[in-house]
Amino acid sequence: MWDVDGNEYIDLVGALLPNILGYRDPTVDEAIRTQLSSGISFSLATELEAELSETLCRLIPSAEMVRLGKNGTDVTTAAVRLARAYTRRDLVFSSGYHGWGDWSVAWDDNRIRGVPWAVAAQTVPFEYGDHRVFDLIKKEEFAAVVVEPETNPEYLRELQSACVLSGTLLIFDEIITWPRWGLSGAQGAYGVTPDLTCISKAIANGMPISALVGKRFVMEDMEKISYSGTFFGETLSIAAAITTIKKLEAGKRNAKPTGSGGGCRRRRPWACRGPRGRRRGRSGRRCLYPRAGSRLYL
Repeated sequence: MWDVDGNEYIDLVGALLPNILGYRDPTVDEAIRTQLSSGISFSLATELEAELSETLCRLIPSAEMVRLGKNGTDVTTAAVRLARAYTRRDLVFSSGYHGWGDWSVAWDDNRIRGVPWAVAAQTVPFEYGDHRVFDLIKKEEFAAVVVEPETNPEYLRELQSACVLSGTLLIFDEIITWPRWGLSGAQGAYGVTPDLTCISKAIANGMPISALVGKRFVMEDMEKISYSGTFFGETLSIAAAITTIKKLEAGKRNAKPTGSGGGCRRRRPWACRGPRGRRRGRSGRRCLYPRAGSRLYL
């Protein structure tokens, strides 16, 4: 891709990971165009929502019921609200980044501005892999433990055991790992099934959609909390999601990680070529990764 000055970049960011089939996948684009002729948003749920929900329940071990959203923050925040309602507890144990919701950014000094301290006090951060948290989970009354399950399946199993003993819900934020760890997610790859799972990013190859899935005994309480959005059932994104998953299932792309990315690291991702092909390096500020909102053309 090229910026307004004619500098050429290799896109290693992939729009922040949603384009798992690449930009402008013809099959997904055709599914969007086809649905466009039938309508975008409706007053009631559509058959497409049912089809996507059934597909997710078939693929993801923890999925027995499904609620859709538009981005990752929608579903991670819904998962925390649901966990608090179900357990009748307030504290949340959190490791990693889970969106821009008050509950998630409260522990980050760089993001806490605008978040009431009373809200911030309800989220307790911990470092993934820290074994001291098991005793805390058993001693304190936490509503949920929220993690990104990217590595260390044994640690996840110990977390799950601590949660079961304390009546705490285990929430997997699989917004990055699903479906890159396989269509059953990291939970399928590692054999650890959480109570609730959040997915987004690559589900629709760039269209805005997310899903909160989970075990029925918890998800039934979704009817008792406030969670709604005018565009949650928007059909273009749902059609794109169904088509993307079908293509992944058919083996058109390998969605599971196959290496450490060493080949990419051998290159210099900070380098780019100028308008006439000359390579520029660290001294050329314009050659660094473009900031959000930069005008880039594909």
